[in-house]
Amino acid sequence: MGLVVDEYVMTGAGTLDDVIERGLSHGFGASPANRELVRRMRAHDEKHEDKLRFFGLACQ
Repeated sequence: MGLVVDEYVMTGAGTLDDVIERGLSHGFGASPANRELVRRMRAHDEKHEDKLRFFGLACQ
């Protein structure tokens, strides 16, 4: 699932809503902070040559 988010962050493929729904499991997509994190990562990659990557979220 994290690959969906990673592709969005790196290329902008899809929409933020779709990526949050399909790319984050266990209710992580419901968190406004996680949505903002993905949005900000995409915004960074649009403007910078050194790209961020998304590998997933860990929970304890």
